[in-house]
Amino acid sequence: MRFYIAASSSEEGIERMRALRDRLVAAGHEITYDWTIDLQTNTASGKPDDALDLKERRRYAELDADGIEAADRVIYLQCEKRTEGGAWECAWAYAHGAFLIVVAPNAIPRCLFMARYQNAIVATDDEAYTLAVREDLRRV
Repeated sequence: MRFYIAASSSEEGIERMRALRDRLVAAGHEITYDWTIDLQTNTASGKPDDALDLKERRRYAELDADGIEAADRVIYLQCEKRTEGGAWECAWAYAHGAFLIVVAPNAIPRCLFMARYQNAIVATDDEAYTLAVREDLRRV
């Protein structure tokens, strides 16, 4: 199974993304694009997301979109810090046929569209993992 994980670029989002990524990779699954690597490289060189120019922003958006399009599953981790990018990633996943799993507290996403355009809503990252590794999942 090939997967992409969307989350806020906050410390919480990165930590949760990497933990889930590591579990899925350890179970033999393939990540289609790990955006945290580029984020970490840019931040270390003094260029956080908000300092990227338009050309760089387009490049990273294309990498995200390619990762989403190549994924069988897209998992969105709702974090305390809101993310516009995460909403776009969910829409892109839906439009391109990935099975979209939304992780939100109490299984109630903040974004109204995520409540409508998803294949599953779960409350915890552990539930997302259990669901993502199922082989019988197909987009409805």
